[in-house]
Amino acid sequence: MPMWKGQPLLIDWNTFLKVGLLTVVYFSVGRIALFLGSTPAYITPVWPSAGVALAAVLLWGYEIWVAIFLGAFLLHITFHGISTTSVITGFSIGLGNTIAPILATFLLKQLGDLRTLLDYSQTVIRFVVLGAMLSPLVSAAIGVTSLCISGRAPWDLYGNLWWTWWTSNGVGILVFTPLLLIWRKFPLRRNRLSMQRIAEFSLLLLLFVGISIVAFWRGYALEYILLPLLVWSAFRFQQHGTTLLIVVIAAISILGTVRGSGSFVRPTLTESLLLLQSFIGVVSITGLMLSALILEREQAEGKLKQANEALEMRVAERTLALQESEQALQTIATEAANQAAEFRALFTAMAEVIVVLDAAGHYLKIAPTNPNPLYKPTEQMIGKTLHEVLPAETADLLLAAIQQALNTQQMGY
Repeated sequence: MPMWKGQPLLIDWNTFLKVGLLTVVYFSVGRIALFLGSTPAYITPVWPSAGVALAAVLLWGYEIWVAIFLGAFLLHITFHGISTTSVITGFSIGLGNTIAPILATFLLKQLGDLRTLLDYSQTVIRFVVLGAMLSPLVSAAIGVTSLCISGRAPWDLYGNLWWTWWTSNGVGILVFTPLLLIWRKFPLRRNRLSMQRIAEFSLLLLLFVGISIVAFWRGYALEYILLPLLVWSAFRFQQHGTTLLIVVIAAISILGTVRGSGSFVRPTLTESLLLLQSFIGVVSITGLMLSALILEREQAEGKLKQANEALEMRVAERTLALQESEQALQTIATEAANQAAEFRALFTAMAEVIVVLDAAGHYLKIAPTNPNPLYKPTEQMIGKTLHEVLPAETADLLLAAIQQALNTQQMGY
């Protein structure tokens, strides 16, 4: 009897839907890229599916790997047809395209928090080196080797195909992974969606598209005018605006080059697109680095503002505490003065004499009470002994009483 009989089949529908969605997206953008490229063995110079795959693993985790494998496998067999060779080659290519984003995610995760991958200049450098440069080496090596072994590509083109595969994956990651990572959370704050900012971004986007069309579709060498607009976007719209414009310029420039116009057109389409990759890569890295630096500056300014506010609050608290202490001291001083006045009045009203003597019978202090009972004036008695002031018999009695009080700690009456 099977162990699962009578038990419900548990399915993680969330993961199931993610796998299905990613498979469709990976396959669809891959077909579009294959339509635009024309290199031997269907290696396209721009591979956005690599960027989609890396973004998916970064956001959803390693368990999404099956969607990447299915997407790459289906792309191959639908392009070349179903055969034993196509299935084996497709399996190898799917394996390589799956290992690459998993490797990149693992390395990036070891070095920092994936949630802030594009928020700092150092993490952007890690993303470029590990995500866009290192990880595609794996998929390029496995993919091109599989094509050559299966006879889909000649071995004498191995170097060129490997380079094209590697750069196409790298550019796809630089363009599409940041877009998906940044735009997974749309900025819904009102200050970012005010009519003024919408109008400003609309103007920026219109200029960007217009200049891109003129540069890449009309053949005028104006592509570097786009860089100041990218700087404008980085300062005013940060990562969201910059990543969107990078995709816009990549799409328009690729379509224009495919049409045979623009500064990067060369005798062959492959050469033209490969030359275009350097421009797209420079624009992407520049935009990402600039956005990260601006974000770092804003975060530093925010922390400095918070520190200043905290310092001002502490100063205000200390000032208030000092004021309260000063008021308390003034109250204590007033009370002490009042008590001193009361004691002076009390001493003045007393008829008895208050004298402070030491153990040897020296006069130390004489309270300012009634001086009439004194044998001598006060200034003549301070520092002298009882025997120097009083008769010997009286002095002996008083000194004996003082010694007894000190020894017994009791006063005699």
